[in-house]
Amino acid sequence: MKNVRKVLLSGVCAASVALSASAAQSADMFETGGFAPDFYVSIFGGVALPEDVKGSATNTTGTSFRVNLDTDTGFLVGGAIGVEINEWLRTELEVSYQQVDADSFSGSNATTAFAYSARGDLDAIYILANVWADIPIELGVTPYIGGGVGVGIVDADVRVGPAPPFGPDDSDAGFAFQVGAGLKYAFNERLSFDLGYRFRGITDLDFDDRAGLLARNRGFDLYSHIIQGGITYSLGGM
Repeated sequence: MKNVRKVLLSGVCAASVALSASAAQSADMFETGGFAPDFYVSIFGGVALPEDVKGSATNTTGTSFRVNLDTDTGFLVGGAIGVEINEWLRTELEVSYQQVDADSFSGSNATTAFAYSARGDLDAIYILANVWADIPIELGVTPYIGGGVGVGIVDADVRVGPAPPFGPDDSDAGFAFQVGAGLKYAFNERLSFDLGYRFRGITDLDFDDRAGLLARNRGFDLYSHIIQGGITYSLGGM
């Protein structure tokens, strides 16, 4: 997988540094009589509404096209471990998995256009360091807003057109991000429910094509709108 190990290592290191700094800040505040750090774990799942995946493709004869991969609604599942720095701010490390099915593949250049139905899917793994700002209000729920950055790994298995098929058939890693907001409802001191929206993306993905070594797919961006719900369990101070 092209550059996957390098990008993955960079993303994990960045996430680890961010969380380590947050944990250290929490410990310092605790030692000086401030807010005691509260660690938590969460699991979540939801519906993924992807935007069209756009990029460029070169066929086996060297002809280039601007292409568009249309995908169906998919799903996302994941988990996170985090720490509340204070009542306003928390950080976490998130790992999640998303899958969307391919629906159609079209392209064009100055002289030619094509459109085919597509089969297969795109599988994405996100590793993100997130920062969320909670807004404590006395209404039974806690609104929050924030986002995160990290690395995303996408495995493309797309089959396009009549035999022999073509289409992205490769894995690559790229810069990943998300921004979002939501509401938390606490059942008790330990357990809470989270309903939220996320806009997330993985950028600048390159895939080899199943048609052969001369075919390439370049500069793809995977953007998705996510509606998700999850459960968070507080571990208390550790």
